[in-house]
Amino acid sequence: MGKELNKEFYDSVFEYGGSEEMYFKDYKETSWFPVWSKIIDIISDGNFKNVLDIGCGPGQFANQLIDTLPEIKYTGLDFSYIAIDQAIKRVPTFNFIVADALKFDFSSLEYDVVVSTEFLEHVIQDKSILKSLKSGVLILATLPNMDSEGHVRFLSKDVDTAKSEILNHYGDICEILEISYHHYENTEDNGDFLIKMVLK
Repeated sequence: MGKELNKEFYDSVFEYGGSEEMYFKDYKETSWFPVWSKIIDIISDGNFKNVLDIGCGPGQFANQLIDTLPEIKYTGLDFSYIAIDQAIKRVPTFNFIVADALKFDFSSLEYDVVVSTEFLEHVIQDKSILKSLKSGVLILATLPNMDSEGHVRFLSKDVDTAKSEILNHYGDICEILEISYHHYENTEDNGDFLIKMVLK
C-alpha cells in the first residue's frame, strides 16, 4: 500500500511521462482506452452535456472525449500544473483548472455528470470530495485492482470481493448503480473497475 503524495511528486511524474511514458501517449495507446470508451458511451447515451472531470491529469481522456463528442462542454481539474499545461495543449478549447479538489468550491461550476478516473485511489479523503458535489449527480469513477506508490487503497483481484469493497466504501454516500470490470491488455490480472453511482 502506498501513501498520499503531494503535487510536486505528480508534477515530476507528468513531466517525465510516468511509467513507459504513458502520459505522453495518444489515448488510443493507453491501457485506459477501453474503459474511457465505456464512460463516453454512458455520457453519450445519457445525453449529458457538461462534464466535470476531477483529477483530469494530462488530458488524454479529455482528448478522447472531444474526438468522440465534439459538442460536449467540459471542465477538468487537477492540482498538478504540469498536468494541466499538458491538457491545455492537447485540448485547448476545453476548460482546465489547477486546483486541489479537497479545497475547491464545486458550486462555482456547471456540470451534469462527473468523471473521475484513476484519481480516488490516490486520496485519503476521497469521500469528502464526492460529498462536496451536488446531490443527485451521476458519478463515473474508476478504481484499479493493483497497488502503486501513490495508492492509499486498491481493490481485490477477485471481482466479487472488489465489488463488495466498493459497496462498503461508497455505499453510505452514493447509490451504486453498476460496477463493471475492465481488464488491461497484456497483463495477467490487472484492470479497472468502473463505478456508476449517484450521490445521495
